[in-house]
Parts: sequence; C-alpha cells; structure tokens
Amino acid sequence: MCFYVGDDWRKNPKSLIPGGSEVMVMYSNHECKVYDKIKNPKTYIDKFDMTGVIKILVDEVEVYNKLN
Repeated sequence: MCFYVGDDWRKNPKSLIPGGSEVMVMYSNHECKVYDKIKNPKTYIDKFDMTGVIKILVDEVEVYNKLN
C-alpha cells in the first residue's frame, strides 16, 4: 500500500495545480510514496534523492528499476 504525499509537503507551487502525472516511488524498506500533479516527471525524478529507491513508475509505467 502506498502513501499519497499531501499538498502541504509540496515545494513547487505548480504541484498544487490539478493535472499532470503521478510518480510512484518504491523503497528497499518496502515503503511506497506517490506524488501526484507532477508537471514534468523527468525533471522531478532527476532531482529526487535516490537513496534506497528500488523502483519508480510514472503513470503506472516503470521508468526505473534498480533490480534490473
């Protein structure tokens, strides 16, 4: 089960505007976080702290898998 990150944790004002993509991040400790309303997923992922990340999906399409 994934945790949806709330708007109060957002740093980019554009992430408060409806629309965009959903980025799901899965960690090696079995934690899962979903960030919605992401307007530029590639840029968002490029700036992401990858510590412990094993898989990332954008709109349910796998874009990163450390295990492969």
